[in-house]
Amino acid sequence: MGKNEFFKYFVNSKNDIDSGFYIENVGNSVVPAGTEYPYKHHPASHYFKWEKGRFLKEYQLLFISKGKGIFESRHGGKYELIPGTLYLLYPHEWHRYRPLTSTGWEEYWIGFNGKFADNIISGSFFSLEEPVVYLKNILPIQSLFEEIISFGKEEKPGYQQIITGLVLQVLGQIQFSFRSRNFLGKPIEEKINKARALLNENINSPVNFKEIAMRLNISYSLFRKRFKEYTGISPKQYYLQLKTKRAQDLLLNTSSSIQNIAFETGFENIYYFSKSFKEKTGHSPSDFRKSRIYASKE
Repeated sequence: MGKNEFFKYFVNSKNDIDSGFYIENVGNSVVPAGTEYPYKHHPASHYFKWEKGRFLKEYQLLFISKGKGIFESRHGGKYELIPGTLYLLYPHEWHRYRPLTSTGWEEYWIGFNGKFADNIISGSFFSLEEPVVYLKNILPIQSLFEEIISFGKEEKPGYQQIITGLVLQVLGQIQFSFRSRNFLGKPIEEKINKARALLNENINSPVNFKEIAMRLNISYSLFRKRFKEYTGISPKQYYLQLKTKRAQDLLLNTSSSIQNIAFETGFENIYYFSKSFKEKTGHSPSDFRKSRIYASKE
């Protein structure tokens, strides 16, 4: 390991693996212009030559903070790597990457695996076909990677859980950056927040989404589209989730009948309330109430 590089490959306990999200390795390196890449002192499972590329058994998330390079993968094709680039290597997916000899680069990486990791990645911004994202604001992500490296170096008790949390912060920061990039500081963001406030204020009564759009001086189709882009769900589903959360609170903390709760949360009848509640929670209102009562007595 050279003075411009740090890496560590971890031994995982059964508890780490059973958690569903465990850290395999972390590292960072500064590669000066004209330097051969990659360095040769990595394990054989992770070292590769440009001509052949490589397959990994785990995910690796890499971040370029300085310099430029190129990246290729089987499903994603070719990408230019510049400062602020994050790219995800998928398990068993052929890939290769390297800095330009004229610029070199500074890179950070973290390898992780597990069933929970699979679920997180499947719902993230990344995909096999689009494994690369470009961020304008570099510092928040770089700070998180530096913190990850710091915990990796020390390897104190609980480091796996702390690093996992930081990886989730990185993924969350990416989602936030891309979901909010078309909204921050723009009038549409204020309109969406007003719409959410109106839906919260009217949980116990029917709402007309087209009327809400009119009140906000925006077409219904555009309102629905922008609302879903901003929140991740449609206005109707957002509203139903609000009503469901309110119903859960009433079921757990009051003795009110299910029929009255259906009325208090603005459903047309108890049948529609029960159907909607089960779709959202996986339980009927009565089963939800019973299961929580029994759980509290144990």
